[in-house]
Amino acid sequence: MKQAGKAGIVAAVAVAAGIMAQTSLTTSGNKAVVYFKSAAIAGSGCSAGTTQYTIDPNGTRLRVNFDNYFTESDNKSCNIAIPVHVPSGFQVASVSARFSGHSKGQTELRYSLFVAGDPTSGKKKVFSSDQRKGYLVDDTKILQARCGEDIMVRLNSRIRTQNDQSRIQVGWSKKKEGLVLQLQYRQCQ
Repeated sequence: MKQAGKAGIVAAVAVAAGIMAQTSLTTSGNKAVVYFKSAAIAGSGCSAGTTQYTIDPNGTRLRVNFDNYFTESDNKSCNIAIPVHVPSGFQVASVSARFSGHSKGQTELRYSLFVAGDPTSGKKKVFSSDQRKGYLVDDTKILQARCGEDIMVRLNSRIRTQNDQSRIQVGWSKKKEGLVLQLQYRQCQ
């Protein structure tokens, strides 16, 4: 019960700060909220000018739209690094990722979700379908983040096809994001 009360207070502070700021989170100067800063995105599937991202007003959800993260006969990759501001008295509890898109044939999505400096292992999701079929892949990384210490969230991903009759794409269209990252945080314990 005590933890639920703390989480509720933290969530209320985050929402109130997001509403009151009315400016970019990276320039708000608010010291009471954990939030994503500007993302660095690069790779053969997300080269300059082909990827857009938005950070929700409360700063804890980042959505990425891809124009070019698809392949029909080879590999493509996309690597994302996002600094997270963590003020004194708070710590990041977890970060989650949701990939969405579609595939046809024999394809795979490989990814590693981690905080810079922590050990990580990659994960692989294999898709097989004769028809174009949508997918959702969810993953959550529970963290042992230090209290009041900024962190760097990293997500390295790669898509590939097994043959030239296959196709995989991250994202559905320019209007629907292909990746959502979500932070959960709490008061220091």
